[in-house]
Amino acid sequence: MTEFEQQYVHQVYETIADPFDQTRFCYWNAVKNFLDGLPSYSVVFDNGCGNGKYLQYRKDLIFMGNDMCSGLLEIAKKKADVTRSNGLMLPYRPDTFDAIICVAVFHHLSDISRRHQFIQEMIRVLKPNGKILVTVWAFEQPDNKRFKKWNVQPNGDAMIPWCDKSQNILSQRYYHLFHKDELESYFKIPGIIIESCIYEYNNWCITLQKLK
Repeated sequence: MTEFEQQYVHQVYETIADPFDQTRFCYWNAVKNFLDGLPSYSVVFDNGCGNGKYLQYRKDLIFMGNDMCSGLLEIAKKKADVTRSNGLMLPYRPDTFDAIICVAVFHHLSDISRRHQFIQEMIRVLKPNGKILVTVWAFEQPDNKRFKKWNVQPNGDAMIPWCDKSQNILSQRYYHLFHKDELESYFKIPGIIIESCIYEYNNWCITLQKLK
């Protein structure tokens, strides 16, 4: 990982793991619909699982997860088999998983080359005909009153504050907010089909399939 991501992503999540866990319990509709559409006994990888809130979503699916935050993994490991690993170098064989979800992770990668490498790793460990769901913060947030306060740069980069209950800023997290076309451009890859890209609660949710 880069020093920048170490400071403004990984160290932040290690610091806020407990309060972050307390705010992450609701299921996104896009993720529910994706998981609901999988056949029973599918092997599902949650790439950047955080506190593992999706790892027990369906009892007839086999979940595995990873994350870089040891504090969140301590919580997630009570729910499924998880590893502490970097999404750019996954410790799995090719064609391992039937499906992959990657929820609110991709927007923390700070440069183009790392984003491409991250995508290629997911494709590598996904079985032929397997599907991927990736969600990211959207640049297009017309109804979000906090957007102007974030001082989002024209290229989509932003430092988002994490505040305590008294609204004191405890840390700053790096995000890259994606335009829809920009996000789709990363997945225009030979052997990959973009099935959909929908907007939900200020996020883009893109679904992909790996061809045979």
